[in-house]
Amino acid sequence: MNVFLGDIALKEIAIAKNFKLDRLENEIFLYKAWHDHGFVTLYINKSKDKILTETVDYMLTGLEILDDPYAKSVLVNIGPGEEQLIKLIITSGERSLQQTVTNSKIKKIK
Repeated sequence: MNVFLGDIALKEIAIAKNFKLDRLENEIFLYKAWHDHGFVTLYINKSKDKILTETVDYMLTGLEILDDPYAKSVLVNIGPGEEQLIKLIITSGERSLQQTVTNSKIKKIK
């Protein structure tokens, strides 16, 4: 039986591991972290007037996207003040994770 961590715990893990990547310095960024049950990516948009849209394509072994186990990509779409959590869960002992970001766009809201 798998035990899944809640969103609040996953967000805390992602921030605590402090592997941070900027999409737009100090306004839009993401944190990534491995944990006991898988891998998490937390997108945060602290801007007041920008929307980030991008597609994250995955090549997974021993992992799957929690919200859609058969999917191989996730669309990220976060507006001002929003967050998005991507949760990958372990499905077998051997695991590998490769990801590619495509179609990344930051749009300013008028």
